[in-house]
Amino acid sequence: MIYSASELSRLARTYCEHRDLTLAGLGERVFGNHKFFKLLEAGKGAHSRKLEEASVWFLDNWPPDAPWPSDIERPRPTSEAA
Repeated sequence: MIYSASELSRLARTYCEHRDLTLAGLGERVFGNHKFFKLLEAGKGAHSRKLEEASVWFLDNWPPDAPWPSDIERPRPTSEAA
């Protein structure tokens, strides 16, 4: 699943609030680029490959104790679907 730029911005803000991180810190963690989520938040967009990488990162690294935004679809992990 590839999330839109607006959905990724929402996931980034939620993740940062839960982990007490800045968007710059999250960008460093995910891409080694402190500007990525700040630019996304500013409406600058991103290449589809980067959107996919960020989507996969959130699905793989979401903290189990953090609430996932209810208005953003979250696929079940493959191991649970079987």
